Amino acid sequence: MARPPAPPELRALLGLLAASVLVADVAGVVVLGHAGPGATVRVGGAVTSTTVRTGAPLGPGQSVVDGTITGLDADGATGPPLATPFVVTVPVRGRGQAIIYHARVGTSDDDIFWNAGVPLSVTGQGALVPGRDQVHVDPTGATWFLDGAERLLAPGSYHISATVGVGPGGLLTPMDGVDFTAGPDTVMVSQGAASTHRDPAVLQLVGPGTIAMTGALKVRTAAGLSPTTALTFGPGPFTVTITPGPGGLTVHALLSGHLAPAPPP
Repeated sequence: MARPPAPPELRALLGLLAASVLVADVAGVVVLGHAGPGATVRVGGAVTSTTVRTGAPLGPGQSVVDGTITGLDADGATGPPLATPFVVTVPVRGRGQAIIYHARVGTSDDDIFWNAGVPLSVTGQGALVPGRDQVHVDPTGATWFLDGAERLLAPGSYHISATVGVGPGGLLTPMDGVDFTAGPDTVMVSQGAASTHRDPAVLQLVGPGTIAMTGALKVRTAAGLSPTTALTFGPGPFTVTITPGPGGLTVHALLSGHLAPAPPP
């Protein structure tokens, strides 16, 4: 009995796999090019369930990491702005501080001082923009460590729910919370290992910097594919995408620089 011809969509799919394919990124944007790990083929305007595991050849010093992670630490990583609400804390209550410079309180250009006695809770219509930063990611979410640099507050209106000191040039008046407006020069500077935490969500981090990660990982280099449970990378350029799901945190990383995987289990 003759086998019936393959459906048109299957024939189209096989043709796509032989050359370039249409893939959808995490934002749903369709681009033309080689499919990377985890790409979704789009055939006839509909996304199929086929997952493509091919990719362009890698050069010396380049690697691709896929798998699930139990922990990841990045230094020098740039991520997305952290939209309000956010909360800033320190490990030891009262042993730290943060100062918000160039905040518009009413009609005055003031500084806002927080002494870390209680968490600094910030709401409103804005975002904290960490810039290059240290980030720790695990199944509980992502923690951004804020000391060591000025952190921009995006222009917008904010409310602080904490006791703070407010005033110009260090002449501070205690207030149980304050409303303020951030302009283009409004920044926050912290001490005492201040950090802010975000719940699990799709996250992309971009280097250059260093990366350390643990989990069930597969590393693809020009030499081939190998499994590992831990690796360190850098310094060098990187792009890391972390996606939470029922099976844990999946990772897809493009690395260009020194990679030191642990031996396979």
